[in-house]
Amino acid sequence: MSTERKNVEIFVGLFVLIGFSVIAVLVVVFGRLGQSFQDNYPVTVIFPNASGLVKGSDVLLAGAPIGTVADAPKLAGSSYAVQVRLLIRGDVKIPKMSTLLVGSSGLMGDRYVDVIPQANFDPNDVAKPNDIIQGTRASGLDDLTASGDQVMKQLSAAVFEIQKMAVNLNEKLFEDKNLNNLQETLANLKTTSATWSESSKQLGPILASAQTAVDSAKGTMKTTDAAAADLRLAIADVRKAAASIDKTVASAKGLIDSGKILVKKASDGGGPLGTLISDKAASENLKSFLFNLKRSGPLFYKDRPVPSTAPAR
Repeated sequence: MSTERKNVEIFVGLFVLIGFSVIAVLVVVFGRLGQSFQDNYPVTVIFPNASGLVKGSDVLLAGAPIGTVADAPKLAGSSYAVQVRLLIRGDVKIPKMSTLLVGSSGLMGDRYVDVIPQANFDPNDVAKPNDIIQGTRASGLDDLTASGDQVMKQLSAAVFEIQKMAVNLNEKLFEDKNLNNLQETLANLKTTSATWSESSKQLGPILASAQTAVDSAKGTMKTTDAAAADLRLAIADVRKAAASIDKTVASAKGLIDSGKILVKKASDGGGPLGTLISDKAASENLKSFLFNLKRSGPLFYKDRPVPSTAPAR
């Protein structure tokens, strides 16, 4: 290959490289100029921690870019918070009832400002140019690392305490005195087990006798139940007999009362019996009637005077 051809190829390569560089510079420059020509308004946000946030970082609303970070974070006066100036597109209004936090696209990704409006925000109550809004910061890898350090420290302290307790336990538990006590306890336990085995063997006949006694008691209970049933039947019969006696006594009492009334009437001369007792003529007529009826019978009855002395038959 000739030297002239090599020079031409080198010249063409340099020309292409310079062309691509110029195109890249134009894209960057015109891109920034396009952003600068947009109608933006500034908003200042106070963050407790804005680490990782740099100038030019995106400001997102529901995942869509609405602005950029205008300046790097600066300390807010004498406090330990930082203030970050944002440039928001003029056609986007940020509700004052919004949460602004420093987010991260993944654990190791770039930082950005995320705008999260609250559910009950007022669309007319929006941030105005140069307003100051309080923001917060989402947990990132550094926060997880700090939390992990604290957890590891606590875990290390707990492990140290466990090891210390294990050493003390080994030193105190496996002393000769404790081992001797343990051996004595096991020996006593063995003796107690043997004694219990012998007692269990002797307990068998006692349990058999107790079962026989229980069976006898069951038989006695059945006999007692039968006797109680018979006794209940006898009591029922006695009650019936008592009721009959009560009725008989009541009837006899009524008969006695009737007799008393009849005797009283007879004594007073009332009624047929009283008439016979008090009226002598009626008494004589009745005696004559009975005498003639006995002598002649009902078919051949004839009224005859009664003799002074009745003949004997």
